[in-house]
Amino acid sequence: MMLMGKKVNIWHTTYQSHSGNLLAKSFVPETYAMNVNNLLHAFKTPAAEYELKQRGGSRIILACDARWCSYRDAFRCLLKNLPLMLEIVANKKIQLSSKNESLFKDPSFVTQIQDFILIFDPICQLINVFLTPIVLTSNFLHPQYRAKRFLHDKQKLKMVFDFLKQELDLKDITDELGLELYQKNLGIFEKLQSRNITSPETFWITAEPFYSRLSLLAQKLLKIPAASAQLERLFSFWSFVHSDLRNRLTVDRSMKLVDIYYTLKMNECFDDYYDSYIESD
Repeated sequence: MMLMGKKVNIWHTTYQSHSGNLLAKSFVPETYAMNVNNLLHAFKTPAAEYELKQRGGSRIILACDARWCSYRDAFRCLLKNLPLMLEIVANKKIQLSSKNESLFKDPSFVTQIQDFILIFDPICQLINVFLTPIVLTSNFLHPQYRAKRFLHDKQKLKMVFDFLKQELDLKDITDELGLELYQKNLGIFEKLQSRNITSPETFWITAEPFYSRLSLLAQKLLKIPAASAQLERLFSFWSFVHSDLRNRLTVDRSMKLVDIYYTLKMNECFDDYYDSYIESD
């Protein structure tokens, strides 16, 4: 898997966030996290959530295995709603299991939640420090979005320009002429805009002969997967191809077989779609 990853020239920020999520989870005993989730799940019903909202509480957030910082969000949700939950249970609006009731009565339970939140916060902040400049710069270099949502936010624009300076190895942001023309929509960028080319790949491949460094960086950023699910699925395909019985396959041959396997799977999906489309007509 590592060898295959090195063959692909794509940035994977989703794996950084996944690593952060694993790091946060490693601080919490599995049984304790399960107890918190079970307690929250008991209030994850329309009637219970209605009672919480009527008393000024918030909707229930459950911890999940994939999304980063979800443990922190779930623990914060429980801590915020805990007094209201106790009130609802006292008024017999909801009936809890004996195990969940014992958690409510345990004075160390709340203290442990607060302690874990104090651990989660720096981890989540660290993830945001790494991911936020990448996300903002991707939005800035997208030919359709062009940072329209934060053009007047000096702090966010500074993060974008600092990231560009670092990645393009610039002493000053004005050293990259293509960046200034892109912002002012002049030259090749004006022509692309007039032709209404909003596809990031087409836009920056066309601009590459004129401003190669900026174009290559934009393509790298805008190819970052929005989620790791598809990549995880691809590695599952690879484990099917490179099994224990076929463990002498080279990396190059494995990649070719995975490409064929994945393409066939995609074609099957498209064939089913077109068949249903034709039948509906």
